Amino acid sequence: MHSNLRLATDIKFIDFFDRVCAHMDLDPAEAELGYKFSSDRVGDVPHTLANEQDLAMAIENGQSLVRCARTRKIEIMVHNLVCIDKFRLYYVHTQWNVLETSCNICHKCKETKGAR
Repeated sequence: MHSNLRLATDIKFIDFFDRVCAHMDLDPAEAELGYKFSSDRVGDVPHTLANEQDLAMAIENGQSLVRCARTRKIEIMVHNLVCIDKFRLYYVHTQWNVLETSCNICHKCKETKGAR
């Protein structure tokens, strides 16, 4: 789900964090924010957005992308990294279970495991 939020580029990090968490309906005590630009690849890991320096870097990089863009619209997408990490953990755990299950079916693997 996407929704738009427009903020000034000179906003303080604490105000930015509070407003983004409120907009995303997140508990600020548990949220860990990250960002990606619309020009980033889908598989790219989001950049951390945890302090004043991270926010300044995001704004600087975004303004640079806007200056270089000819017709593309540049957007910054903010993510809750806690959800992403839980998904990655679930995905890795699921993949491990699938590999383990398929390994149990393979007679060659059973023989190798039994030899250990």
